[in-house]
Amino acid sequence: MGVLDGFNLFLFVLLIILASLQVSFRYLFFAPLPWTEELSRFFLVWVAFLGAASITRRKLHILVDYLVVKMPPRANRIVGVFVYLLAISFMASVLWGSIKMMEDSWPVHLGTLPWLSVAFLYLGAVIGSAIMLFYLILQLCRGASFLPPGSGEIRSEGAGQKGEVLLTWLFLIVLLLLIFVGLPIAFSMGATTMVAVAFKRGIGDIPHTMMAQRMVYGVNSFPLLAIPFFLLVGRLMNIGGITDRIYTFCAVLIGHVRGGLAHVNILGSMIFAGMTGSAVSDAVGLGQMEIKAMTDQGYDRKFAAATTAASATIGPIIPPSIPMVLYGVLGNVSVGALFIGGIIPGVMMGVFMMVVVAVVAKRRGFPLQKRATFGQIVRGSYRAALPLLSPVILIGGIWSGIFTPTEASVVAVLYSILLGLVIYREMNFSGLLKMLKEALDDTSILLFIIAAASVYGWFIARYQISTSIVEQMLSFTKDPLVYLFIVNLLLLVVGCIMESLAAINILTPILLPVAVSLGIDPVHFGVVMVLNLMIGLITPPVGMVLYAVQRVAGIPFEDLVKAVAIYYIPLLLVLLLITVYAPLVTWLPSTILTR
Repeated sequence: MGVLDGFNLFLFVLLIILASLQVSFRYLFFAPLPWTEELSRFFLVWVAFLGAASITRRKLHILVDYLVVKMPPRANRIVGVFVYLLAISFMASVLWGSIKMMEDSWPVHLGTLPWLSVAFLYLGAVIGSAIMLFYLILQLCRGASFLPPGSGEIRSEGAGQKGEVLLTWLFLIVLLLLIFVGLPIAFSMGATTMVAVAFKRGIGDIPHTMMAQRMVYGVNSFPLLAIPFFLLVGRLMNIGGITDRIYTFCAVLIGHVRGGLAHVNILGSMIFAGMTGSAVSDAVGLGQMEIKAMTDQGYDRKFAAATTAASATIGPIIPPSIPMVLYGVLGNVSVGALFIGGIIPGVMMGVFMMVVVAVVAKRRGFPLQKRATFGQIVRGSYRAALPLLSPVILIGGIWSGIFTPTEASVVAVLYSILLGLVIYREMNFSGLLKMLKEALDDTSILLFIIAAASVYGWFIARYQISTSIVEQMLSFTKDPLVYLFIVNLLLLVVGCIMESLAAINILTPILLPVAVSLGIDPVHFGVVMVLNLMIGLITPPVGMVLYAVQRVAGIPFEDLVKAVAIYYIPLLLVLLLITVYAPLVTWLPSTILTR
């Protein structure tokens, strides 16, 4: 581990300790520490920029690479130089702006920590941006490719109406062009904003300080703390003996019906969804165990893998949900309401998939398992009792208003460490360290996208891009249902070619204002949007869950794609129902959260 990675990990651990202190003092000692929240957000900014520097060095940024890898070598080199120069220009702008902001903010201090200047907040951006700039220039000299070695798989100012429309189309076209020529999503949003501002104001009038300020304050947000914690929870449960207990519990309950282990697979995902909020964590955490158990009992390996991939999409719908946290922060929508709104659609997804399993099991004559004895049910329930409390604590706590979604994420981490390290003792410190490193990488990738999305969102608001899009859309249709169907089609296509969290960052500032102007509930729209993009997780060519399950199952990718197709039916049916009948999403949060 290098100095940069080691320091990032140190900051990440400090972040966890601070958030844990805040929750502990508030709920155990009834004496909240006001400075912990502010300091946690302070460290989150440092983790975002220094983590992004580490990610840049290792070429781990999220990008759309399936066009780039198919280009002729000469064209690839030319495009590589072009996108690197744009990324370098963007980071140079952020670095210069961060330096200026640091100079200007020396007299300003944090409210609860008067001895700490806000300048130190920007110092993290200065250091991170400088390191990123260094590695970008170094990589440009060495070959100008954002692809890691061995890759080749997916992974208003006085303008009239005409000027606004032209700026809108320029903005969208440049963004899509940069994404599809292989510039990482974060750099694409930042560079697009810089190009559009230069077009609007001139190259000499690019607001470097404003861009730096928006990036810093884009991640200086307490609700965003939920993201690294929920990312960590899924990994902790995988090594803490929790997933095994959940699977065994589901098996003794319904494993005896025809197609029982496929039903167990889906039920396990529904329970696991109430703990992690991540589809990939679900697929990797339960996937290996579920696929092995099903194939050992005579199930077709392709069907076992397909069931695992499809059921993993429930993870971000049943609360907690990382995509919903992101959507809520970007759209200024209640994360708690989004969480509660996802419960009914998530349960529907599980039930509808079980109907498909029942039909397939009957047609293919899947084996019947022996019914578990009463003693086995009692033992399985006893072993799973503490893990099963996790979704009860999280959802119940948010439901009742005892704690916020961010505090729930901290409770989930502490509870997972308690179970794995102290009670079950199946987690060791080396395993914990490994999970921390992996969660830090995922956090760094996502936070830098969010930081860039903040600049992108500022430009959309400042130059009325969203207003222009709203006006153009309203000239096409003023029917909310027609708009929702258009959005569904768009998102289903986007989900095929773009990672879901990146898509939320890019599309929320564009699509949500139109939805609100048409009278669509933002909670309803958010759940519809997230479900659309979860279907994309099992749709090629990007399909991150497909790739995760394919590695676990060890089957050809094409076979997995064919096998998972049958599950599009229940998923699209749920999507259709929640699209046309909003109360399936809005009834529960409006009933509970307005009491």
